[in-house]
Amino acid sequence: MQRKSLGLAVVLTLFFGPLGLFYASVSGGLIMCLSPFILGGILIFGALAESDFLVFSSFLLMMIFAISYWVICIIWSVTAVNEHNREVDEREREAELIRYMTYTKTSDSTPHFSNNTIHIHTQESPKIPDKPTLQEWKRNNPNGSINDYYRIHGGG
Repeated sequence: MQRKSLGLAVVLTLFFGPLGLFYASVSGGLIMCLSPFILGGILIFGALAESDFLVFSSFLLMMIFAISYWVICIIWSVTAVNEHNREVDEREREAELIRYMTYTKTSDSTPHFSNNTIHIHTQESPKIPDKPTLQEWKRNNPNGSINDYYRIHGGG
């Protein structure tokens, strides 16, 4: 997944409203495209049912909605792009953590990163590296969380 441009999302939504919102969120674009029709249907239903309360309340709701419609689309667009980019960043961190966890060890004990499983090139039996303390791990992994530490090294 690629990151989405916040500026592009705002510009598209500013100029095209709910159609521009499709860049940031497909479900948001659908909801904002269909909501005027739903509110209009309620207004027509109220008029046909001769319900003054339903006509008045749906008309008032449509007026409030019409005034804030574009603003709602822009806010939704910004929120959707930020959430998407946060998810992309989280996946990148997870992939980096997996790349860090899977490495090969050469005879000079220098770790070399790899995208496959751990291979140890020694004649002796494989040694399991000592578990670092939480403080050592946090110092070596400043962007890691305590959850990452326990996921890698297990609890206890």
